[in-house]
Order: sequence, then C-alpha cells, then structure tokens
Amino acid sequence: MIAVIWYLTSRFLDLESYIKKEINNLFLEKLHENKLKSKNIQNPKVFDAYFYAMFRVFYKRLRDKGKIQLILKFIGKKIYDHLKRKNKISGNIKKDLTVIQNYFKKNRFFINSQISWTDKKRFKQTINGMVNYDACKEIYNELGFSANIISRVMESYFNEYKIKVFEKHFNPYQHNKKVIEFWEFK
Repeated sequence: MIAVIWYLTSRFLDLESYIKKEINNLFLEKLHENKLKSKNIQNPKVFDAYFYAMFRVFYKRLRDKGKIQLILKFIGKKIYDHLKRKNKISGNIKKDLTVIQNYFKKNRFFINSQISWTDKKRFKQTINGMVNYDACKEIYNELGFSANIISRVMESYFNEYKIKVFEKHFNPYQHNKKVIEFWEFK
C-alpha cells in the first residue's frame, strides 16, 4: 500500500523536477528531525515523513486547497481502481466498506478500523494506528485540510455508485493515533 501511494505520487503526477527536489529536501529534513536514518519508503515512519513533505510542498506551490483535494481524489481513485481489480465490490455499502477496510488492513496501512452505524444515514469510521497519522495530523493542523487517503478511496467508491455522502467538518485527529470521521448520506 505504501509503495502504491509513493508510486502514484512520484510517477502519475508527473511533477516538475524542481518540485521533486523540494519534496526531497523537506523529506530529508523530516527524516533528520525524526532521527530516522533509513530512506526506505516501506518503513511507516519514513513514509509518514515523505507524505508530509509531499503535501506540504503541494500546498506551498499551489496555495489552493481545492487543487490539493483534486490530487488526493486522484490518488484515492487510483487506489480504489487497484482495490477493485483484487477484490469483489458488489454495491452493498456495508459489505463494500468492510472490503475497503480489509484491503487497507491487509496492506498494513493501519492496525485496526471499525465502522459503526448510528442510523441508516450516518456512520462513524474509527481508524487506529494509521501509518501516516502524524503527517495527516500535522497537515490538518498547519494547512487546514485532511489528507486521509482511506477517505478518498471511500469517496471513489461512493462516486462510482452515485451515492451522495459527505464527511462532517471537524478535526478527525483529536485522539492519540486514532482518526475518527463522521459520514452522512444526503
């Protein structure tokens, strides 16, 4: 999963060399700041540093949260397409959300996740131990948007089935290493 996200951002986005250099410089700063010697992107802490650097540079260059959200949606769609090739998606929301959660867990993107339904139109997603939690929290606190890839994959699923749903606006990173999101159907 980590490799897929890295590949998508480094290859498919076709970034200019100066932007790649800027991401790499900030990435190296984050590695040093976190006292990480490895540059192996498969290491969750290294990936977290890369993820932060990438979206921090995107924000610095674009200064447009809407454009950054389009990048996140692009990545989410590519991961969703990859997930569909490997898993059966049926159109049954509860079953399919479980498939999505299992895909991320199997690929060690988080430790555990749970979806609980408050009623037919609302559910809560709790994600424990997401590998890029620290980066997502910093991005949210510094830049004011959520960079949670899991949510973007879920949005791609909902879009495919033309299901109108939205995340409620709040701070999903208030709990220690736990992301809590509230979703509602229109």
